[in-house]
Amino acid sequence: MLNRSSGQTSNANPLNLIRIMPAQGIDVPQASSLAGTRAAQQHHRPVEPRSRRPCRPTRNRDMTTIDQATPHPGLDAFYPLVASTAALASVLPAGVRLAQLRIKDKQGQALLDELAQARELCAAAACTLVVNDFWREAIETGCSYVHLGQEDLDTADLAALRTAGVRIGISTHDEAELARALAAEPDYIALGPIFPTGSKQLHWAAQGIDRIRHWKRQIGSRPLVAIGGLTLETAAPALAAGADSLAVIGDVMNHPDPAQRCREWLAAINAAQA
Repeated sequence: MLNRSSGQTSNANPLNLIRIMPAQGIDVPQASSLAGTRAAQQHHRPVEPRSRRPCRPTRNRDMTTIDQATPHPGLDAFYPLVASTAALASVLPAGVRLAQLRIKDKQGQALLDELAQARELCAAAACTLVVNDFWREAIETGCSYVHLGQEDLDTADLAALRTAGVRIGISTHDEAELARALAAEPDYIALGPIFPTGSKQLHWAAQGIDRIRHWKRQIGSRPLVAIGGLTLETAAPALAAGADSLAVIGDVMNHPDPAQRCREWLAAINAAQA
């Protein structure tokens, strides 16, 4: 570097000169000072590793920015659906880590009490509890996940759910419903029925395995839940087609030993994913 006062070359670091110039009273043109300041800022700017280039961000339920490629927490590959807290308590010892509670016979304080009990049971078992339909009660009892049907979207306050930090799953059966569900930016999309089922009267024909592939292509990295008529024999094909989680009702709850059936499901899924 050229010393302006002596005309001699100096080996001093130019960034050090920038820091000491004000103290020594050296008169440097404003443009040079600005350029030096910018160089110093660039010198101290952290460099992001190439391996962590950000993908297009989305929003999670507590309104913080997350990476689109980040797995949604709490979505296990095995997803049993139960009708009561008693049934939930019977399958949790099998190692269930994700379960949906579909209560149809309670309301008011009795419903709130059951949801609170279910939340405590799942917390003790490190299981994510998903509340079916009752989004207001889920907020009131501090539950962290709800599942909404298409009819629920007519009245559900999605903004209130997001403010409360509650994650959302939405059922879909056709293209129009999928478009509506994606507009709500849910944490997962459910597709069903994959196969004929006797658990619930539906107006849609069985979707089939190929429909899972089609849905997964449309929703990208958002988790896809397959539901309806699934069995141990169809678990591997459904996962291979793109389902991230398998929601099971009748094959577990109609079994003589639901907990043992859950263990068999977990073993089958682990084998399919190995």
